[in-house]
Amino acid sequence: MSFDWINYLSLAEELSKTPNETPNKEATSRAAISRAYYAAFKKAEEFVVRRDGFVVQKPKPRGSRSQQDSNEEEQNLGSSHVRVIRQFTRQGSNQYRIKIGVTLRRIKHHRESADYDADYDGNIDEALNETLIKAKEIISKLKVAV
Repeated sequence: MSFDWINYLSLAEELSKTPNETPNKEATSRAAISRAYYAAFKKAEEFVVRRDGFVVQKPKPRGSRSQQDSNEEEQNLGSSHVRVIRQFTRQGSNQYRIKIGVTLRRIKHHRESADYDADYDGNIDEALNETLIKAKEIISKLKVAV
């Protein structure tokens, strides 16, 4: 049985309810942002695979990647995240799909900040709330998108 990525959204919602006085509140907020984004991203990826015949190219494990592999990925393909977003925002897409791509790009920024920036740029609670709302919005729109 394959994993249903919507479970990441459920986990993000649980993590978001961590009381503010908890010592690891920032860590749980960061994890919630990341999981909410990945729920939306993986559902969007499934959508473009099913609807558009999009081919997911699995990255090589970090230790086995050469500099040439990294350069080719950057020049030709971009990350899988960028490629999925591009699939929604490409020329000729309807406004519904473009909105999904633009929203996904926005919460991707929150996820990258949560995962990679030691000093979070902005209000993490606002970013968490926006990411949860937008992830739910994306997933709902994917159910009726063309």
